Amino acid sequence: ASDLCFVGSSIVLATVGASGSGAVRSLGLWDVLLPPSQALVAACDAHDDGGCCVIHWAEQASLVSGGMRGDISVFDLRQRRVRTRFNAHTLATRSLVFSDTGRHCFSASANGDMKLWDLSAQENTGHTAQWLRAHEPHTMLHPLAGTTLGRTYGI
Repeated sequence: ASDLCFVGSSIVLATVGASGSGAVRSLGLWDVLLPPSQALVAACDAHDDGGCCVIHWAEQASLVSGGMRGDISVFDLRQRRVRTRFNAHTLATRSLVFSDTGRHCFSASANGDMKLWDLSAQENTGHTAQWLRAHEPHTMLHPLAGTTLGRTYGI
């Protein structure tokens, strides 16, 4: 699993990860009190190339997850199906968090972009606000500002 969160209590967990052949799906709902062979109580292919992050949206009895292709899926816990799925970022959606009101969701992508979404709207026609490259990605080919390749710290 790439990420997990509690769903309403410490008994039910939601997980996201790589989609694969067999019974493994990108989004899973687990009851930890059941035997391991029966613990997976719901699953779906919310993301074609796998999921990166998941949060519980208690106000709508849903799970919101971010995928490797930059998509966001909303999984309805009551109906056990993906309610909506939309393209949010050009790279992987790495993080999700809700505002205090539970109406707006912030997403962050692998390229450093942050976007604000109103998920309570019937159709997600676009983000409410965006902060492009709010955080620069860090790789060996693109070091953090103020550092150089090969720099070491301490002895």
